[in-house]
Amino acid sequence: MASRKIGTIKIKLAEKLSKFFSQYCKREVIFYPEDLWTQEGFYRSRYHDLARWGGKDFTEKIHVSSWDTMTNFVKKSNEVYIVDEYMPGHYEVTY
Repeated sequence: MASRKIGTIKIKLAEKLSKFFSQYCKREVIFYPEDLWTQEGFYRSRYHDLARWGGKDFTEKIHVSSWDTMTNFVKKSNEVYIVDEYMPGHYEVTY
């Protein structure tokens, strides 16, 4: 099976998460696009799209997940917000 090409959305999302968590943790944090989990659809209506995705940084010390779609997170967000830290190093984020 051939490997899949990483899309622009995952690349931009990894950059956004790396920048935010580097500032938040006051150390270099790098998310690689290939370490972001594939988005799984959860609920969709005419006006709302809900999906689950996540990933971890290269040290595997920071785990991140969200219910917002990857596309909306990249295209509509100016900031990243932490909704919850449900375990040390495990963050639920939104935009």
